[in-house]
Amino acid sequence: MRSHRRPTWGSTTNQILTLRGHLVAEQVSCVAMEANADYWKPFYYLLEDLDGVEVVLVNAREAKKLPGRKTDVSDAPGWPSSARTSCPGFVRATPTDPELRDLTRTRTAITRERSREVRRLEQLLEDAGIKLSSVATDIVGVSGRATLHALSDGERDPVLLADLAQRRLRAKTPQLVEALTGRFTWSGWSCA
Repeated sequence: MRSHRRPTWGSTTNQILTLRGHLVAEQVSCVAMEANADYWKPFYYLLEDLDGVEVVLVNAREAKKLPGRKTDVSDAPGWPSSARTSCPGFVRATPTDPELRDLTRTRTAITRERSREVRRLEQLLEDAGIKLSSVATDIVGVSGRATLHALSDGERDPVLLADLAQRRLRAKTPQLVEALTGRFTWSGWSCA
């Protein structure tokens, strides 16, 4: 009776090199791996230069939609049999350039963090009764930054703050004066 035990490999360099040797011995022509967090990187980097083997990163979101149990050992057998025998047409692949993938993820993380900080800034202003976001679409745009710098330098006169508006926001000076009338007294806040 033939054993149905599937070989498994760890993620240390030596274990991945053993996997690499196994792939060569089995004449594997395509390796598809789920691109989940950073777990794929050591495998990708050690397998990508194998002659005659195409290494494909599978979009983790798309792979999750496939039927079957979702554990490390059972994920691959749940993928369609065509994926196990031929990579093309399997699941939409992620960029195979690791540097591009890392850059894209880093940019996304920085954008999210920036958005969180802008929301925190808006909340600080709202707490002080300053409703800059009700008039200015972008509180960290040119006019918003000028206003924030003036506030951090101690300026509290809403007319002078509204006069810092640029371009289209200048037409909203009366609304800005109203929005910038607040009780902003925290002296510890500064804007670099």
